[in-house]
Amino acid sequence: MKAVNINTGIGTLTRAFRTRGGEIVWAQEASDIAAQIYQYNFPDIPFYKGEIQETDISKIPEFDLLLASLRAPRSSIVQSRQPKMNKYTEIQKHETEYLENIIIYHKPKAVCFTLPVNCSIMNREIIEMLRRQRYFYSYKVMDGEQFGGVPFKGRKIYVVGFTDNYKFNIFRFPSITSKFLGISQLLDRSLKKEDVYYRLPEKYAKLLSNIALKGDEIYQVVYHYTQDHNKL
Repeated sequence: MKAVNINTGIGTLTRAFRTRGGEIVWAQEASDIAAQIYQYNFPDIPFYKGEIQETDISKIPEFDLLLASLRAPRSSIVQSRQPKMNKYTEIQKHETEYLENIIIYHKPKAVCFTLPVNCSIMNREIIEMLRRQRYFYSYKVMDGEQFGGVPFKGRKIYVVGFTDNYKFNIFRFPSITSKFLGISQLLDRSLKKEDVYYRLPEKYAKLLSNIALKGDEIYQVVYHYTQDHNKL
């Protein structure tokens, strides 16, 4: 099966799909850092660096499955403390509309989207779009630790849709796994990597120097966006 991956990030969906024997025929990512890592990991995949809305739909190769990760809108500290954050920016709106245009033009047999759990307005728009395009769909909230057995707790909504009702009825989301892989099992430390992937900017190094870090865990630095400036 051939797939296109929109908003690849560093390539989580790409790696999962290729592990199952699929072929990624085209990919896109707007973030400079994520695009750099993706191309480093998958140099053989035709890649477009830029916003998906800037691409020519007709130039995207034919494919069977559309993979896409929808981005959560950035919010301020005040917004993030609210019970529900339903901010739906023009970027997300245009992104959703463009995904529908891709579906209308290429008519993929199946779609798989990952959605942020904190933007119900955008998520409803995606569901409505799948209904308009006559997909049979299902969704589930999952995280990497429970369902993938990897050291990552990021929760996302996974939406899967099929044009074929039979294939939809036999599809099953994965169950919670009892297996767990630590970082030492996932990374081969005997292989030398380019120094750029280990070097920390000075402001991060100062922050982490005061924290007792464990050697077999992954840490993520998170920004809080304020009106005046950014804070770690």
